[in-house]
Amino acid sequence: MNYTVFKPNPKNTGGLVNLRIATTKNKKTDSWEKVLFAEFLPQKSWNDTTKSGSFDSTKKRAIAINIGEAGEMIYSVKKNIPFQNYHKSGDRSCWVKFIPYLRFREVGKEGDKSHWTGQVDNYAFGYSEKGGGVNIPLTSGEAEVFCLLLESYIKESMALDAKEQDRKFKKGKDSPKDEEVEPVQEEEEDFNEPQEDDSDDLPF
Repeated sequence: MNYTVFKPNPKNTGGLVNLRIATTKNKKTDSWEKVLFAEFLPQKSWNDTTKSGSFDSTKKRAIAINIGEAGEMIYSVKKNIPFQNYHKSGDRSCWVKFIPYLRFREVGKEGDKSHWTGQVDNYAFGYSEKGGGVNIPLTSGEAEVFCLLLESYIKESMALDAKEQDRKFKKGKDSPKDEEVEPVQEEEEDFNEPQEDDSDDLPF
């Protein structure tokens, strides 16, 4: 399951995030497990004629989100409160952030019966580390889709964990060992997608 959000802007400070649920082998516990990867790509360029941007796949930063963090982000959308957590992998460390903020929205044209203006909940999802980071603005609708993926990840993760616990129990009773399959490695891609610039009022 995948969900990708493209957010380039004329300032060339935008980015892309690809959320991908994968199945990987944890060699320490000898168990298969679900992992949610948030793969961030910084913006590479902006084409003012087509109002589109490209992203730098050579600078991709993949961060694994655990089910506890997934639950916190869902809670952030429901309760409109911020969440951040510290990640460290080897020599690299960063802060993963999911922050709500208000953004002006206008629907229809002024004078029409359908015209509406007001502040709506938006969200910023990204990471920051020494030397930079990537911040992706999410509209209220994109945040709802994000939550659906997070909920699916939590359910899949818990279901697979239960299956693995059952496998280990049966294995202890001399059942045949499951065949191990290596996870498929996906190729990196560069994207080009027109988007509205909505990064001016990010909260970080």
